[in-house]
Amino acid sequence: MRLACISDLHFDHNIGLLPVLEDRVKKLRPDVLVLGGDLFNGSSRLGAILKRIKDIVPRLLFVPGNHDLWLTETAGTLNSSVLYTEVLRGIALRSGVDYLGNMPVIIGNTAFVGITGWYDAFPSGDKHSPDEKLCIFPGLDTPIDVVSWQCELLKKQFKEVPETIERIVVVCHTVPFLSLVKDMVPDDILSYQGSDRLGETILSEKRVRHIFSGHLHRCFFHADVGNGVNWESVACGYSREWDKPMDEHISETLRLIELH
Repeated sequence: MRLACISDLHFDHNIGLLPVLEDRVKKLRPDVLVLGGDLFNGSSRLGAILKRIKDIVPRLLFVPGNHDLWLTETAGTLNSSVLYTEVLRGIALRSGVDYLGNMPVIIGNTAFVGITGWYDAFPSGDKHSPDEKLCIFPGLDTPIDVVSWQCELLKKQFKEVPETIERIVVVCHTVPFLSLVKDMVPDDILSYQGSDRLGETILSEKRVRHIFSGHLHRCFFHADVGNGVNWESVACGYSREWDKPMDEHISETLRLIELH
């Protein structure tokens, strides 16, 4: 299986990115493409983009990021929990796309399990995140409460993977191993990048072989975060952050691996 993954495409900020991504995907010819979240600020344009990308790959999988769960386009009629469990799943399925977040997706001898994840705390000091006002999870009062909910969803999905499946690929939008990125991130926003609890929950399942994440707009690879598991950050990020032309940046960010 030729598996490609990329996250944090932020199409509403990165004008002209979609055709560049499409060209790169066509050249790589993956069997499966995973989008790891943060396609837009909100969900109104999600379906059209998913349908367009689905036309060029045999299987397309999507897990939402924190930006996809913003309530900017819901007129106060929804909350982020409903967006996550129902609305975005419906948009994906109507687009012919497999939705990661609620249940595993089995392709051949591989199970794909995904969650948005979340983070230990909002930014500290003078820094703030729009998530504080634009993401509402009823009954979950703090970011760590959302992490706990997501960890339980992850455990549930692991249990639903048939025993005959020996390999699991996890897609977690936020960073699952904060301790491994502390040298990359200022202290006042470190806790906003993710949570070590996510990584602990992931590694509790011995069939996990590979982890993809985003949110932190860096690309890097860790060969063994425990149990021989590989972890890759595949976040595209905002064009203002890039030091290369768009086509070169996408060529480096869109990861392709072979699963045998």
